Amino acid sequence: MQPVEQKLNFDYQGVSQTLSYFYRPGSGPVILWLHAFCCSKEDFKPAFSNELLSRYSLAAFDFPGSPNSPYPKDRSYSLDDLVEITKEFVERLKLNNLIIIGHSAGSLVAALFAEQYPDLVKAIISVEGNMDLIDCWLTQKIAGHSYGLFIEQILPEYIDSLKGSPIEVYAEHLKNADPKSSFDYAESVVRYSKQALQQFLNLTKPKLFIYSSENSTLPYLPTLKAGCKVAEIPNSNHWPIYDNPTAFFQVLSDFVKNLS
Repeated sequence: MQPVEQKLNFDYQGVSQTLSYFYRPGSGPVILWLHAFCCSKEDFKPAFSNELLSRYSLAAFDFPGSPNSPYPKDRSYSLDDLVEITKEFVERLKLNNLIIIGHSAGSLVAALFAEQYPDLVKAIISVEGNMDLIDCWLTQKIAGHSYGLFIEQILPEYIDSLKGSPIEVYAEHLKNADPKSSFDYAESVVRYSKQALQQFLNLTKPKLFIYSSENSTLPYLPTLKAGCKVAEIPNSNHWPIYDNPTAFFQVLSDFVKNLS
């Protein structure tokens, strides 16, 4: 069954904020997806029709600046704001016992959330998550530059460079995101990526790092393998949920069903 888009409206530090989200209640724990840098909840849509996850509650929402969750015109958000906005979402939907999944830079938000609000988190999964500055493909190009240069040169050149690449899907996400949000989030993505590996390993909750076969040479993988559960998704790149959904959902299901 395809999820139905819903809207959540609330006041966040004096800003009227709307979040677009998917939510399906189930008999099992809540699996909450936090999407990648300037991507969207649509990346988790395949989960809602996957039989392996049929008993779980599923949730995903667009961070402000991603499609259908507007970004404030007179405020600048960082990853710290996204942590608090995630908490607002969780509390207003009365979610708890979360299995929180962060994809790419969304893993930074997931780790910060798990660190700051451990009572709400049952387990954490990082999917191709940022663990080092080498994962900051676009954000390192943005940080330290002007918004004008970002709009006129950095963003269009980066989108053009994705044509024909294994992550060409990212270009459409970037085209649909509010460019101000892309610019504003970049600095904190870079800042938190510097310490992300140790922060993730320090989390005391059950955790899993999922990586794709085409990125199996990442230099920090041996450290992760020594410190937590890891799983490789064959025949895939940065979006294993699209590249190899059968393997991805099997790995996800095997992990969550073995949580005590």
